[in-house]
Amino acid sequence: MTDHPEHSIPGWLELHDLSLHADSEARSPYGLYLTGRVGPGHRFRFKGSVSGTPIAKPPQLQGTPGWLEINTLTFHPEAEARPPHPPYLPGIMDHANHFYPDEPYEVVTDLVQSAEKA
Repeated sequence: MTDHPEHSIPGWLELHDLSLHADSEARSPYGLYLTGRVGPGHRFRFKGSVSGTPIAKPPQLQGTPGWLEINTLTFHPEAEARPPHPPYLPGIMDHANHFYPDEPYEVVTDLVQSAEKA
């Protein structure tokens, strides 16, 4: 997504359920979130770092390890035969489609960071 302020609005992405919210909403973010710009087509451009309080992982969480590509809000399982496209956040997606980022809660923003995580 290219930065076109006229085509996007300030907002945030709640990482637990991958929901997008406009800053104009009369509520605060829930759990871990990223601030940025919400664009057309369910796209998101983040700014800054992960904020908020993590939602506790259920005991004996059953899920799929992988990564969330932030710009497209697409989760990719580790078993997929393709490398992640930065920016992304490693974590686990459970069977209810709730995302639990790995600690430390850091977005991988470039290929150098990506190689270090491998």
